[in-house]
Amino acid sequence: MEQYTISLSGLGVEVMPTKKLETAYALVTKSTGTPKSGVNVDLLLTVEPENGTPVRAEHVGNLSPNGGRTDADGKLPFVFTAPTAGGISTITAACTSCTNIYVQGTIRVPGCPIPPLTAPPFTDPVAQGFENGNRWRPDLLTAGYQTKLACVQDAITAKNGTYSPTSAYRPTEYQQHLFEIVKKDKKLDIDYMTAHPECQALRVKVTAEMGGHGLKSKQLVAEPGTSRHESGTAFDLTPSGLTEAQLTVIYTDCKVTHTAVSSEPWHVQ
Repeated sequence: MEQYTISLSGLGVEVMPTKKLETAYALVTKSTGTPKSGVNVDLLLTVEPENGTPVRAEHVGNLSPNGGRTDADGKLPFVFTAPTAGGISTITAACTSCTNIYVQGTIRVPGCPIPPLTAPPFTDPVAQGFENGNRWRPDLLTAGYQTKLACVQDAITAKNGTYSPTSAYRPTEYQQHLFEIVKKDKKLDIDYMTAHPECQALRVKVTAEMGGHGLKSKQLVAEPGTSRHESGTAFDLTPSGLTEAQLTVIYTDCKVTHTAVSSEPWHVQ
């Protein structure tokens, strides 16, 4: 019985995220070294993400076709489309008619130099509540600041103004999450993305997180451990319908200020 051998060609290379490798193929040859046509070959794609992270959809590329019969040149060409996230993709070509049965080759997809976001889920149930949308927790302010908040709210209402509250107490884990998001948003600017297209998956994720948490580009977020929100001694509240002079009187009477953070007039402490 004639013996065949299977091999892979065109692998052991680096492919940038979302790009295609169109020159690879499986090759079946006879013991004489001549190509063998009509041999069935199965192709399998597996992946090992960078940094040992769990496999997610963004780590998995596409392999087409997943198998077939070799052509007149003994080849089964295939196309590999790289995923958006980095890792090592392994292609296995199996041939039950071959003496070596299967052969493997790898393709490296460069990962982003910037680590992925680390949270959530959170260990603190209050922080997880914030992540799930329950972000207005005035009940967790200190007693003194609960009184100050009520004072401001009542005074604005008494002058026929309105207000939109957005943040009071903020747990440290959630503060860390926001800080990490804006830090990565600042890093992943146009120039950086031009130089590092392999960071596209992270850029998309960070943009989604910015929108989900109501954060604006270039917005400042206090480093965890330094925010007054963490200690329950600040709240974010945007008033409308009142003049600046009226608001100044209200804040003074309620023994708070909205000028402590110059870029955030809604921040009251």
